[in-house]
Amino acid sequence: MTNKTPLFDQNNLSPVNNPYRDRIIFLPEAIPAPLAGLWDTNASKGLDVAMIVTNKCKSACAHCYNNSGPKGDSEISSHKVRQLIDQGSFHNTPISRIGFSGGEPLFYDSLIELSEECVKQGINVSCITGGIGVETSQLVQLADTGMTRLTFSFDKYHNKFLNEGELVHMINSVADLFPEIALQVSSTSIDDGLSLAIRLAANTNERVQIAIMPVTGVGRATRLIGAKKPMGSHEESIAPSDAISHSTKITINYDEWVYANCRLDGLNENMQICHLDDLLIH
Repeated sequence: MTNKTPLFDQNNLSPVNNPYRDRIIFLPEAIPAPLAGLWDTNASKGLDVAMIVTNKCKSACAHCYNNSGPKGDSEISSHKVRQLIDQGSFHNTPISRIGFSGGEPLFYDSLIELSEECVKQGINVSCITGGIGVETSQLVQLADTGMTRLTFSFDKYHNKFLNEGELVHMINSVADLFPEIALQVSSTSIDDGLSLAIRLAANTNERVQIAIMPVTGVGRATRLIGAKKPMGSHEESIAPSDAISHSTKITINYDEWVYANCRLDGLNENMQICHLDDLLIH
């Protein structure tokens, strides 16, 4: 059996056998200039908010970081999200970008309305979808809101529920409707991830940018690769306002707890800042 090079090996993140280097990158690695607008989250001048709106999903993928699936019945309050968008900041730190994800965010009934509200308030808005159980017409509606970026998530685990051909057709149907269109491929090895990314690049619209990402050892994925050591904790004595100002990136989970990062392995109690209610002006 051939040994696969793990993506976590920082010395092997730039293989030369990538014919689509203008479209395919590996994360984490230095980000090529043409892709900086898509993947460089440090480019924001305000607060980046990753918002996991629901754990509802048509599938229960083996590598899911938050155990989403058909039995998922939790979602963030749309009223609170709307209040957050209208508020436009946390403790005087302006919100520059909001990225909706899940679960499957397109199963969240208020997604279209909230995307429109973000655009109205001048907040850059994006969405990550698995496409499983999603209609192309829903994606057209998202584009009509003025959403900046749509990212599809696909890998060998998603392929059990949405095959590669169906995904390619869906992407190509809407690729020209969004200012930025992207794909993220999760993998436990460079070989597998690159092979899939090259096939997808060959068959999708040339505007589609692709990032290969390591499967993170949290949630259901711990059964695949073991548990990843959690990120270090933030200083508990730091007030939420200072923690947010320092991080410039936060995640709000579907249970409405707020974390001082936008990394999947940071969704643990060590990085928890406060509850969403604590950040809203009442």
